[in-house]
Amino acid sequence: MSAIFGIIRFDGAEAEGKLVARMAATLRHRTPDGVEIAPLGPVCLGHGRMRIYREDIFDDQPLSDGSGNVTLVLDGRLDNRDDLAAALDIDPGTLRDLPDSALLLAAYRRWGMECSAQLLGDFAFAIWDAPARTLLLSRDHMGQRQLYFHRGDGFLAFASEIKALWALPDIPRVLNDDAALRRMLVLRDAKAPPTLFDGIEGLRGGESAIFGRDGTIERRRYWTPRAAPEHEGQNEAYYVAAYRRILGEAVSCRIRRLERRPALHLSGGFDSSAIAGLAGPVLREQGRTILGIASVMPESRRGEFFRDARPMVEHCARDMPHLDVHFMTREGIEPFGGLDEAMPLLDGPPSPLHYLYQEAARIARRDGIRLLMDGHGGDYTLNPRDPGGAARYLARGDLRGYVREVRALRARFGTPLVRLLASHTRQIVEPFVIRFKRRVGLRVTGLGLERFVRSATRDRIVAANVVRRGEFGVDTGAQIDGRRTLARALGLVADRVTAGAIDMAAHAEGVVMTRAFHDKRVVELALAIPESLYFRGGRNRYLARIALADIYPPEFQDRGFHNHGRIPDLAEALAAAAPQLADRARNLPDDLVDRAALADALRADEPSIERKSSALMVLMVADYRRWFSGRNTS
Repeated sequence: MSAIFGIIRFDGAEAEGKLVARMAATLRHRTPDGVEIAPLGPVCLGHGRMRIYREDIFDDQPLSDGSGNVTLVLDGRLDNRDDLAAALDIDPGTLRDLPDSALLLAAYRRWGMECSAQLLGDFAFAIWDAPARTLLLSRDHMGQRQLYFHRGDGFLAFASEIKALWALPDIPRVLNDDAALRRMLVLRDAKAPPTLFDGIEGLRGGESAIFGRDGTIERRRYWTPRAAPEHEGQNEAYYVAAYRRILGEAVSCRIRRLERRPALHLSGGFDSSAIAGLAGPVLREQGRTILGIASVMPESRRGEFFRDARPMVEHCARDMPHLDVHFMTREGIEPFGGLDEAMPLLDGPPSPLHYLYQEAARIARRDGIRLLMDGHGGDYTLNPRDPGGAARYLARGDLRGYVREVRALRARFGTPLVRLLASHTRQIVEPFVIRFKRRVGLRVTGLGLERFVRSATRDRIVAANVVRRGEFGVDTGAQIDGRRTLARALGLVADRVTAGAIDMAAHAEGVVMTRAFHDKRVVELALAIPESLYFRGGRNRYLARIALADIYPPEFQDRGFHNHGRIPDLAEALAAAAPQLADRARNLPDDLVDRAALADALRADEPSIERKSSALMVLMVADYRRWFSGRNTS
């Protein structure tokens, strides 16, 4: 992670370097190795350095070609360096010490505005073409690096983080209440505004934007999540081999050129454990380890909580000698704390789990680590949890397959037949019930987030046709349409403009987040895998268990369907934090949320964890709104 930022004037004035320097000052956490600013008349580009990969020592951005006609700034990592070098006639000796920015410059000179389609990796960049008087902004396929911009009167400003844009006097600091309300009410919201702030836009994953000399903008989508044709219609042996090869390469690309060892959010689940195992060959060759940071219960409380990841993490540590585990317990950490300190560092509301993500990033940073990975995305790419796997056979009329899976489930878990039949019937019927409820405008069963928001504000959104009342909450039910469900989830991720909660917590601590399961190659394989390989023999994540049988600890072959929680003692943590959280709820403005309902749901003796968790999600957004409004008027 580095930082890119800049200004382009469309009115003939010169872009002011001192304003770009102000933007740089807000991004110090991303720029430990220095900042350079290049004034180029109507354009001024800035780059903040954070050396992560070997070639970064040779990087000197902003980078211009020999004539000074083209200048660029890049935040990112290019994975297809060898392929690019071959296409651009760059010999291996030259490539060895060539920074990614120089490869990007050569790619732009060859392919122009279409160069993004030739790249592979995590990247966000800006390229100023002086003869054409155009600025090209672009973002990687799944949006792992962020890029925001504001179009003002006669100028455009862009930056890696929203707070850098607010360093400029002409950019508004206005939180959009309708956007905030949607964030409180609707999860997986495809129609939400791109950011929570008026006047702040951003690029989606797989998108470029070309700004002309008159301030016009042309957006181009160079990629959308899709199955690669070469992966379609293959047999099981092909998918087993491709799973291992492609995910392994996605992991290796992220670590093989590192100057320092990496870290990993390690939950002991199928996704993060796959990354830990597949990192082994590269790390052994380097003589390094990977720091696995696991949120678990203390040793003294072993076995008390069903969702404690400690046993599975210990199995991984036992079988993966390159894995150096740091057990992060709640001892010495205030649950759901540190919010007032966190909000100025973020570009939006913190996650309820911000304190855990922040502590993990601090552990990595204290160890000198600059790259942090996690298994996020595995559930909707290569490793679907697929609770409706058996029900899908019944829904499609495959009675032989259904009987086979029911027998396997009974043999594996001893579940009574009547309970299985009832569960599978519900999983088939429930999606149709949800669709019917939405059609007639009834509330969909889900998190019930709307119960904590005033009815007048709900009605405001419904009246504006922004969202129907029946869309509040989240869908429940089986993934009967498995591949379509994954494609929909991946499309929403790629379309997301703002950084996720884990990313923001890590960035604020000067640590880079990257996700192998969001790699373009992984996505294009995942969308081709047949649903029959999601669930088989009474086991979900069937393909993962087979493809990585020699990497996963043997205990993974017979583990159940559940995931381990980031907070294994969630009920205790919520009870411990109840007084502080309820106080925050009571201090909220009462124009959007029902303060009394929030405070009541967050009390220590509230028995419903679901109600508390829903209230906490609403509180995080509403409390950020309170802080933001107070900062704007102070």
